[in-house]
Amino acid sequence: MSSTDGSAANPDLAAQRPLKGAGAEPSLPRDEWGRLTGRLEQRGLDSTASWPPADGWVCNCVVFRGERLLLLKRDPDGFLGGQWDLPGGKLDPGEQPAQAAARELREEAGLAAAAVTELAHYSNQDVQGDDFRFHTVTYLVEEADDHVPVRLSDEHPNFCWVTREEFDQLPVVWYIRRVLADADWGTMNNHHGESD
Repeated sequence: MSSTDGSAANPDLAAQRPLKGAGAEPSLPRDEWGRLTGRLEQRGLDSTASWPPADGWVCNCVVFRGERLLLLKRDPDGFLGGQWDLPGGKLDPGEQPAQAAARELREEAGLAAAAVTELAHYSNQDVQGDDFRFHTVTYLVEEADDHVPVRLSDEHPNFCWVTREEFDQLPVVWYIRRVLADADWGTMNNHHGESD
């Protein structure tokens, strides 16, 4: 995979591409491999104020430079070890999901977000049967400066900027593939620079 340095994402994607299934039934749907896929929530419900305080949250960042998406490799000894993922993580106390996404991008990749726009929000009941929902919110990020090189934290051993074709060939975590499977990468970014 090549690395290039380039452009920021288009924060208007949410208006360009409606996601299918918003407001789907609250059962726990599974994909063809039996993995929990969750319910696609309506846009605008990505605030902790919209949900019970006990709910859990993970927030991810889609960052493009030109036609390439930033992926971080997960620690081989950790959860989903060795697979490729987006920058992201859990909320800190008192934090909103969009704030968490921007913070995680800065902490994990050394990049600053100028704007974050909700791309997809899935939720599911706790898989252990406890009385709360778990939310996974993915944001399209416009970088503050798309010429800053990626500086990884100790959390990830490697990163890459990938084309759609490369993405399709990599072992990418299932919840990221769920969000990006039908996405038109050409409408997600509006710059055509090179990445680092």
